[in-house]
Amino acid sequence: MNSESTSSSKPKSNSTFACIATIVLVAGTADILAALIQYFIATGKNPTVVLKFIASGIFGSRAFSAGNDFIFWGLVFHYLIVLIWTIIFVITYPFVFPLVRNRWLFAVLIAIFIWLVMNFLVLPLSQAPPMPIQMKPAIISLAILFFAVGIPVSFLLERYYR
Repeated sequence: MNSESTSSSKPKSNSTFACIATIVLVAGTADILAALIQYFIATGKNPTVVLKFIASGIFGSRAFSAGNDFIFWGLVFHYLIVLIWTIIFVITYPFVFPLVRNRWLFAVLIAIFIWLVMNFLVLPLSQAPPMPIQMKPAIISLAILFFAVGIPVSFLLERYYR
Protein backbone atom coordinates (compact mmCIF):
# COMPACT_ATOMS: atom_id res chain seq x y z
CA MET A 1 0.00 0.00 0.00
CA ASN A 2 1.51 3.33 -0.98
CA SER A 3 1.47 6.45 1.20
CA GLU A 4 -1.00 8.20 -1.10
CA SER A 5 -3.72 5.60 -0.57
CA THR A 6 -3.05 5.55 3.16
CA SER A 7 -3.37 9.33 3.45
CA SER A 8 -6.65 9.38 1.52
CA SER A 9 -8.34 6.93 3.89
CA LYS A 10 -6.91 8.33 7.10
CA PRO A 11 -6.44 12.11 7.17
CA LYS A 12 -3.23 13.61 8.53
CA SER A 13 -3.48 15.69 11.69
CA ASN A 14 -2.11 18.86 10.05
CA SER A 15 -4.80 18.55 7.41
CA THR A 16 -7.34 18.13 10.22
CA PHE A 17 -6.48 21.60 11.50
CA ALA A 18 -6.73 23.01 7.97
CA CYS A 19 -10.09 21.30 7.46
CA ILE A 20 -11.48 22.63 10.73
CA ALA A 21 -10.17 26.14 10.08
CA THR A 22 -11.63 26.16 6.57
CA ILE A 23 -15.04 24.98 7.74
CA VAL A 24 -15.12 27.49 10.61
CA LEU A 25 -14.20 30.37 8.33
CA VAL A 26 -16.53 29.40 5.48
CA ALA A 27 -19.55 28.19 7.45
CA GLY A 28 -19.14 30.68 10.30
CA THR A 29 -18.86 33.65 7.97
CA ALA A 30 -21.69 32.53 5.69
CA ASP A 31 -23.94 31.85 8.69
CA ILE A 32 -23.39 35.17 10.45
CA LEU A 33 -23.66 37.18 7.23
CA ALA A 34 -26.91 35.42 6.35
CA ALA A 35 -28.29 36.03 9.85
CA LEU A 36 -27.34 39.72 9.78
CA ILE A 37 -28.81 40.24 6.32
CA GLN A 38 -31.97 38.31 7.17
CA TYR A 39 -32.48 40.35 10.34
CA PHE A 40 -32.01 43.64 8.49
CA ILE A 41 -34.43 42.60 5.72
CA ALA A 42 -37.03 41.39 8.24
CA THR A 43 -36.86 44.36 10.60
CA GLY A 44 -35.08 47.22 8.84
CA LYS A 45 -33.10 47.66 12.06
CA ASN A 46 -29.38 47.65 12.76
CA PRO A 47 -28.32 43.98 12.47
CA THR A 48 -25.66 44.30 15.18
CA VAL A 49 -28.43 43.39 17.63
CA VAL A 50 -27.96 39.81 16.35
CA LEU A 51 -24.39 39.83 17.65
CA LYS A 52 -25.55 41.38 20.94
CA PHE A 53 -28.14 38.59 21.20
CA ILE A 54 -25.36 36.02 20.82
CA ALA A 55 -23.33 37.81 23.50
CA SER A 56 -26.39 37.87 25.76
CA GLY A 57 -26.13 34.10 26.01
CA ILE A 58 -23.21 34.67 28.39
CA PHE A 59 -23.65 38.27 29.55
CA GLY A 60 -27.45 38.42 29.84
CA SER A 61 -29.51 41.52 29.14
CA ARG A 62 -26.63 43.95 29.72
CA ALA A 63 -25.30 42.92 26.28
CA PHE A 64 -28.15 44.92 24.72
CA SER A 65 -27.76 48.08 26.80
CA ALA A 66 -23.98 48.36 26.90
CA GLY A 67 -21.57 49.52 24.23
CA ASN A 68 -20.12 47.96 21.16
CA ASP A 69 -17.87 45.61 23.12
CA PHE A 70 -20.73 43.13 23.12
CA ILE A 71 -20.86 43.17 19.32
CA PHE A 72 -17.27 41.95 19.37
CA TRP A 73 -18.07 39.29 22.00
CA GLY A 74 -21.08 38.15 19.97
CA LEU A 75 -18.82 37.58 16.99
CA VAL A 76 -16.25 35.74 19.13
CA PHE A 77 -18.93 33.50 20.65
CA HIS A 78 -20.47 32.87 17.22
CA TYR A 79 -17.18 31.58 15.82
CA LEU A 80 -16.54 29.60 19.00
CA ILE A 81 -19.92 27.89 18.60
CA VAL A 82 -19.14 27.15 14.95
CA LEU A 83 -15.77 25.74 16.01
CA ILE A 84 -17.43 23.42 18.53
CA TRP A 85 -19.97 22.22 15.95
CA THR A 86 -17.18 21.72 13.41
CA ILE A 87 -15.15 19.57 15.79
CA ILE A 88 -18.25 17.51 16.57
CA PHE A 89 -18.91 16.92 12.87
CA VAL A 90 -15.26 16.15 12.05
CA ILE A 91 -15.25 13.50 14.78
CA THR A 92 -18.67 11.98 13.98
CA TYR A 93 -18.55 12.15 10.17
CA PRO A 94 -16.86 8.74 9.66
CA PHE A 95 -19.58 7.10 11.75
CA VAL A 96 -22.65 9.03 10.58
CA PHE A 97 -22.02 9.63 6.88
CA PRO A 98 -21.89 5.92 5.92
CA LEU A 99 -25.43 5.62 7.28
CA VAL A 100 -26.63 8.59 5.20
CA ARG A 101 -24.45 8.20 2.06
CA ASN A 102 -25.69 11.43 0.49
CA ARG A 103 -23.96 14.79 0.96
CA TRP A 104 -27.19 16.74 0.42
CA LEU A 105 -29.13 14.69 2.95
CA PHE A 106 -26.23 14.97 5.36
CA ALA A 107 -26.36 18.78 4.94
CA VAL A 108 -30.09 18.73 5.77
CA LEU A 109 -29.46 16.58 8.84
CA ILE A 110 -26.69 18.93 10.00
CA ALA A 111 -29.03 21.93 9.73
CA ILE A 112 -31.87 20.18 11.58
CA PHE A 113 -29.58 18.83 14.29
CA ILE A 114 -27.94 22.21 14.95
CA TRP A 115 -31.32 23.98 14.98
CA LEU A 116 -32.81 21.49 17.43
CA VAL A 117 -29.87 21.52 19.84
CA MET A 118 -29.50 25.31 19.75
CA ASN A 119 -33.22 26.01 20.22
CA PHE A 120 -34.10 23.30 22.72
CA LEU A 121 -30.88 22.95 24.71
CA VAL A 122 -28.33 25.75 24.30
CA LEU A 123 -30.61 28.81 24.20
CA PRO A 124 -32.81 27.71 27.12
CA LEU A 125 -29.70 27.10 29.23
CA SER A 126 -28.14 30.43 28.28
CA GLN A 127 -28.87 33.91 29.60
CA ALA A 128 -30.26 35.04 26.22
CA PRO A 129 -33.82 36.32 26.35
CA PRO A 130 -36.36 33.59 25.59
CA MET A 131 -37.76 33.64 22.09
CA PRO A 132 -40.92 31.77 21.17
CA ILE A 133 -40.49 29.37 18.28
CA GLN A 134 -42.59 30.46 15.32
CA MET A 135 -42.98 28.64 12.02
CA LYS A 136 -41.72 31.29 9.56
CA PRO A 137 -38.57 32.28 11.51
CA ALA A 138 -37.85 28.59 12.19
CA ILE A 139 -38.00 27.76 8.48
CA ILE A 140 -35.78 30.73 7.65
CA SER A 141 -33.28 29.67 10.34
CA LEU A 142 -33.26 26.11 9.01
CA ALA A 143 -32.71 27.38 5.46
CA ILE A 144 -29.80 29.55 6.61
CA LEU A 145 -28.30 26.62 8.50
CA PHE A 146 -28.70 24.35 5.46
CA PHE A 147 -27.11 26.73 2.95
CA ALA A 148 -24.56 28.45 5.18
CA VAL A 149 -23.50 25.57 7.43
CA GLY A 150 -24.88 22.22 6.27
CA ILE A 151 -23.65 22.38 2.68
CA PRO A 152 -20.14 23.66 3.45
CA VAL A 153 -19.67 21.19 6.32
CA SER A 154 -20.99 18.24 4.33
CA PHE A 155 -18.99 18.95 1.18
CA LEU A 156 -15.76 19.96 2.91
CA LEU A 157 -15.85 16.91 5.17
CA GLU A 158 -16.54 14.63 2.23
CA ARG A 159 -13.49 16.10 0.47
CA TYR A 160 -11.40 15.83 3.66
CA TYR A 161 -12.24 12.17 4.23
CA ARG A 162 -11.99 11.19 0.56
